[in-house]
Amino acid sequence: MTASRSKYPAALQMAGTKFGIDLAGLFEDEEGNVDMGGFAPEYTTRGLEKGRGNVMSYKAPKMPTTISEFSLKPEAPGTNINITLPGGPPAPPAPPAKPVDTRRSLGSIAAEYGQSGLFGAADYFEAQKLGYSNDEIRSYMEGNPNMVAPTNRAGQSGGLYEQVVRGNVNPQSVSPRAAQLDTSAGQDPFYFGGEDYKNALAAGKSNADIKRYLDQNMGNIRGGNLPGGGGVYDWAAGTATAPQEYGGPAPAPAPAPSYQINTSAGQSAEFFGDEDYNAAKAAGKSDAEIKNFLDQNISGLLRGTNLPGAGGLYDRLRA
Repeated sequence: MTASRSKYPAALQMAGTKFGIDLAGLFEDEEGNVDMGGFAPEYTTRGLEKGRGNVMSYKAPKMPTTISEFSLKPEAPGTNINITLPGGPPAPPAPPAKPVDTRRSLGSIAAEYGQSGLFGAADYFEAQKLGYSNDEIRSYMEGNPNMVAPTNRAGQSGGLYEQVVRGNVNPQSVSPRAAQLDTSAGQDPFYFGGEDYKNALAAGKSNADIKRYLDQNMGNIRGGNLPGGGGVYDWAAGTATAPQEYGGPAPAPAPAPSYQINTSAGQSAEFFGDEDYNAAKAAGKSDAEIKNFLDQNISGLLRGTNLPGAGGLYDRLRA
């Protein structure tokens, strides 16, 4: 039943204010109405006269005294005692806030995956990983036709849109994006340097590709990387060789030092003997070269039977 006001709310409110309690709340139902159960509230205030007993004179009190009374009396027939509290029934609770979508946008996905910045099969599968449904992807493709290749738009037989509607996108239609030449790999994002050169080679770009990019973006190189400076431009042009740390070839191994005839192979490190002779021959030395080595210091390198005329090593060399 819709609540209506009667002559009683004021009495109920006045009494509650006076006593410091919410009298109306004691009788309030779930709909914000006050049901007095067949009784009507009454609130009265009267002054208290105070005199002095058995004394002919009267002295008024310094502070007047009042008595406040609240009572419930049976309601008169036909009286509506449903009392609406000030402000009416409470407002319904506010609907819960819509959760914020923290997923990457489909447009940003299209900009990173696939062969181009248009939304394609690679972007579709990446979007599914992030929780996008087929209906959400279809709605995006319908609302952003310029972000979809013509062959993948609605109405194109066999295109991505038709596959999404069927719920059967072919994984084999995914193609990785070709590596892009840019300045993102190095320390300075505005200039092309050694790290960018190395990154481009690792991505499959040739020196011709890199030079073509630099010719079209000369503002992206500076200092020693400009033509003739021996840096990245010259590396790409083939007029200089990049260091190994930036993708250049490994340096050729240093040649092994040539063998010098010596006395280290035998038992004595001071005198030349048969073991030293065999080591020299194994290193490719001829008998003439060995004899020439000994002739420079015969007395210091040979002893005993290996000296000239003793029938040993030296005599065999000059035979």
